[in-house]
Amino acid sequence: MRTLSLDSSRIIAIGAASVLAITAVAGTFWLREAGATPLRQQADELLPIDEVVAIAQRDGGSGTATDVEIERRGDQFVYEVDFGRTEVRLDAKSGAILDIRNDDDDDDDDRQPDESASLPAGSITPGAAIAAAEAAVSGRAEDIEIDWEAGQLVYVVEIGETEVFVDPVNGTVVGTETD
Repeated sequence: MRTLSLDSSRIIAIGAASVLAITAVAGTFWLREAGATPLRQQADELLPIDEVVAIAQRDGGSGTATDVEIERRGDQFVYEVDFGRTEVRLDAKSGAILDIRNDDDDDDDDRQPDESASLPAGSITPGAAIAAAEAAVSGRAEDIEIDWEAGQLVYVVEIGETEVFVDPVNGTVVGTETD
């Protein structure tokens, strides 16, 4: 019977080649994924503000949108678009209407007077806002929302202790605030 014998240098060479092949595959996967955070990956799939407002107006709201917000609930993002006393909630990824609520009380907590003219006519995606914020501030985005800052609707991207304000129309960073 013939036995195959490998000397130690061949065993080391085969082992090293195996380790290099595994490392190359893992490294390629890591490099491909390293460019985007999980939040940014999710946000890249979300609709921009102007499209959401148009869908909400067409399918549930009437009049002029007075405010728009985005909420993160687990892995789902939800837009809320206000039309005076009517709030339309939409899936931020598909644009599907989740529900329409009417606020029948007499308080004005659901209105943003004099700010409705600032709602964007064209807008970037939340993913583009995160990319701009991460380019301006060292770190990875942890959360994103929409808010009014100094009379302007902005994406607010949270990176560590810093909130980065991004213009939803052109994607420029318009300010930061650190806690």
